[in-house]
Amino acid sequence: MQTDQLKILIERYLDESITATDKALLANMLNEEQHANAFRSILEEELRNGRFELEPDEAAGLAIREQVLQQMREGIDEPESESVPIVPLRRIRPWYWAAAGAIILAGAGMFYFSMDNKTEKAPAAAVAVDIPAGKEGAILTLADGSQLVLDSMKNGKIADQNGSSIHLSNGSMTYQAKEGADNKIVYNTMTTPKGRQFQFTLPDGTKIWLNAASSIRYPTTFKAKQRQVYISGEAYFDVAKDVSKPFIVSVDKQVEIQVLGTAFNINAYSNEGDIRTTLEDGMVKVKNISQGIPEAVNKELVLKPGQQAIVSTGNNSLSPAITLEQDADIEKITAWKKGIFNFEGLSLVQVMKELERWYDIDVVYEGKPPVIRFYGKMGKDLSLKDLLEALDKSKVKFELNGKTLTVKQ
Repeated sequence: MQTDQLKILIERYLDESITATDKALLANMLNEEQHANAFRSILEEELRNGRFELEPDEAAGLAIREQVLQQMREGIDEPESESVPIVPLRRIRPWYWAAAGAIILAGAGMFYFSMDNKTEKAPAAAVAVDIPAGKEGAILTLADGSQLVLDSMKNGKIADQNGSSIHLSNGSMTYQAKEGADNKIVYNTMTTPKGRQFQFTLPDGTKIWLNAASSIRYPTTFKAKQRQVYISGEAYFDVAKDVSKPFIVSVDKQVEIQVLGTAFNINAYSNEGDIRTTLEDGMVKVKNISQGIPEAVNKELVLKPGQQAIVSTGNNSLSPAITLEQDADIEKITAWKKGIFNFEGLSLVQVMKELERWYDIDVVYEGKPPVIRFYGKMGKDLSLKDLLEALDKSKVKFELNGKTLTVKQ
C-alpha cells in the first residue's frame, strides 16, 4: 500500500501536479530508510519504460533518491522565483564521483551525465583542449627569497629556517622547532597559484587550508607576544590554543581577526567585493581597520559559531563598517577544503569566478552575463570539460579556446 502511495506521489512530482501537502508527505517518505527499496523498484520501472537516461544500478538509485529528497526539502520552504532561472545541479554521494559528474533535476525530468560511458553523454560544450581539475600543491617562498615548488618535491626535510626545520609528508607540510635559533624573526610565504590548494601546519601547530589563488605570510617562529599572519585570497584556520599569545590574521590593511583558539574561514579575494569571516567554532573579534571609516559606524564585531562578518571593500562611506550574517552556511562556505564545489544559490558570475581560480582560466562574456542561479554540489576532481557538460543544461553555452572560456547566451 505504501509502495502504491509512494509511486503516485513520485508521478505527481514528475508531472509537476504535486501539491505542497503531497510534497511534504513525499519528503517524509523518502527520508525513511524503510522506503528505500520501494523507491528503487519504482525508479527501475521508470528506467525500463525509458523515462530517464540512466542505467538502473543500485548506486544510481540511491544517489537519485538522495537528490529528490534534498529538492523536496528545499521546495517545501523556498518560495518560487519568477524572475531568476534556477539550474539545480544536485549533489551525489562522494563515493559516486568516479561514476557520475552530476544529477540534474530540471522541471519534470531527470538528466544523468555518465563519466564511464554506460549511457549516452550530453552534448559537450565547445572545448578544443580539455583542462584537468586543480590539485594539491603550493609554492613556498623562504626568508632569503628562494622558492620551493612543493607539489614536485619528495617527502622529508626540505629546508631549514631560523628556529624551525620544514618537513613535507604526503602533500602536507609542517614546521618542527629546533635548537640554536637567534632572536631574529624571519618570514615565509605560502602561495597557491590558480589550480592549486594546500594544507600545512604553522610553527605553533595551527593548521591552515589555503584555497586556490591565495597566499599567507607568517614568521617561522612565534616569539612575539602575539601570533600575527597576513593573508590574501581564502584560507581556513584551525588555530592552536595559546592564551598567552593571541592569534591575529591581517587582510590587506583592511581587516584584522583576533582569536585565542578557534576554527574559521576567511574569504578575501580582491575581485569578490567583500571580506567574509565565518566562524565555525570558538570566538573571534573582527575589526575593520580601513582608513576613512566614519566614527559613528561599528568598527568591530565579536562572532559566535555560525555567524559571519562581512566587510565591504568598496568606498561607500554610508554603509556600515561590518555587517553581521547570523546563520551562515558553514557546510557551503568550507566545501572547498573538502574537494567540493558548492554552487547553492550562486549566480553565473560567482560560479565562473570559482572556475577561474580552480582551472586557471580566464572567463569572458558575450554581452551581459545572464541572471541565473545554480543549486547543487559537484566534485572538484572533475575536468573542466566534464563540469561544463553539466552546466550546459543551464541554456548558457560555453566555448574554450586555450585558457579563455567564453560564456555565450
